Amino acid sequence: MFGSWLFSEAFTLIKPIYKTGYLGKYFLYKLLGLPIGVTILMVTVAAIGFLFLFGFLETLFSKKLGGKSDL
Repeated sequence: MFGSWLFSEAFTLIKPIYKTGYLGKYFLYKLLGLPIGVTILMVTVAAIGFLFLFGFLETLFSKKLGGKSDL
């Protein structure tokens, strides 16, 4: 609550800084120049890939460090 109050009180002072650099809404599919479906598929595949990668790394480092994995 204190942080909210402080922000509301200080906003008039920091408004020029707060509004500087606002470039509107950016979307990943527009940034990449791809259709939205392709972008969703790429993000989903990347997320699943990272889950498997970090699971593998957890198992690998757990064995090297002598700890037990929760898997």
